[in-house]
Amino acid sequence: MIAAVSTLLNLPLPDTSQVAERGESRVFRVAPGEWMLVGVAATNVERQLAEADADLGLWHCAEMTDAYTVLTLTGQDARDLLAKGCSLDMHPRALAAGHCAGTLLAQIDLLVHKVTEDRYELYCDRSWAGHVVAWLQQTETERQAPAA
Repeated sequence: MIAAVSTLLNLPLPDTSQVAERGESRVFRVAPGEWMLVGVAATNVERQLAEADADLGLWHCAEMTDAYTVLTLTGQDARDLLAKGCSLDMHPRALAAGHCAGTLLAQIDLLVHKVTEDRYELYCDRSWAGHVVAWLQQTETERQAPAA
C-alpha cells in the first residue's frame, strides 16, 4: 500500500521522522501508518486513492485543510525557546533539519518541523494558535528580561 500511495502522490511516505518534500508539497509521518500531507499533493487525495487501480487495503483519508495553522519560528534562539516549552530533545543530533516530531508545547499538541538549523514550522490546531503565539511571546520576553 505504501508504495502505491507514494507512486500516486509522486512523493515517498516516510517511515521515519524525515519529511518528504517536492515543491510546496510535504509529507509528515505523524505515527506508524499515519501521514499528514500538506500542500499541492494533498489536493483531491481521497478521490485519487479511491480511483486508483492498486489494491490499497484498508485506508482512510480525511480533509483537514482548515483545521491547522502553521507558525514559523526563526532565529538563533528559536531552538532554545522551543526547548523551554516542550519535552523534545532539540539538539541537532536528535532533531535534524528536514525532520519532524509531535510534542506538547504549552500543553497544546503540535507538530514541529525543523526546516533548517534556525527555522521551525509549528503545525497546530488553528483554535489553539493564539494561545501558542501568546506563550511564545511571553516566554521570549521572560528569557530576555535582565536577571534580578
